Formats: sequence, C-alpha cells, structure tokens
Amino acid sequence: MRTRPPTGAEIAAAATKGRLEKRKSVTGHKNGKRVHFTGAAFDSMESIEDLETGQFVGVLETEAAGDESGLPPGTYNLHLARVEGKWRLFAEADGEVAGEAVRVEVERHPWGEHKAGPPRFREEGWCLVDICLISFWGFCLVGIRFGCF
Repeated sequence: MRTRPPTGAEIAAAATKGRLEKRKSVTGHKNGKRVHFTGAAFDSMESIEDLETGQFVGVLETEAAGDESGLPPGTYNLHLARVEGKWRLFAEADGEVAGEAVRVEVERHPWGEHKAGPPRFREEGWCLVDICLISFWGFCLVGIRFGCF
C-alpha cells in the first residue's frame, strides 16, 4: 500500500514497461462517442501486494468526456494503486495525471468462482467493468469490479 498517489512520470514509466493484450479489450459508446479500453498483461504480478503498490492496467481511448470525473476525451494510461487504504484508478497522459475514476472497487474471488473473461463497458456512469488482474487456469482471482469515470 502507498501513502501518496503515483506521479504522472511514475505512471508513464510503468506503462512503457507494460504489454497490452487485445483479448482484454472492450469498445463501448457514450452518447454516440467511442470509448475503447485495452487491458495489460500481468506476467510478473504474483500477489495482491504487487497490485497495491501500483500497476499499469491498460490504455483507455475515449472520445467521450467522463460523466462524473470530467476526464477530457483523449488517450490515457490507466494505473491502479491502493493509496492510504483506498483503491484508486488514475488516468495519465503526457507524463501528467489527467484524472481519476470517481468510483473504484477491487474484489478477490475464490478460485473456480469467477471465470476470467474480457472486460465490459457500462454506459450508465461511464464505467469499465470486470477487468481481471490476476488469474489462474482461466479463473479470475483478483479484478477491478468497476472503475467509473
């Protein structure tokens, strides 16, 4: 767990080391505008503690401004971290933190309970839903239940 949010430079550096997985992508529309997310591969993450210190989770490309966060349209690296006990999802562009999800929930699943699948987009509240972060043999063990912008 962290005591301070990550800097834009820290998020950008983590994103350059990351690798995207097309099978972890989703495209949705908000008021006729495209919102696309591609999730990251989590090859080296082995525990929830790795996730708590901060992890690049994917790239968001949006033509729609965030409903609640006011995140402007653009392309962002998304970074999840647990800061002072609270999960937070940050959006970075050009080395600056451009915004943050207003609601984030991370959940753990017992093995065999929740199949790992592609993320989903929910237009209401402008949310990315069911982003699996740690999986084993096709089952999601830890995931972002939702991150709403």
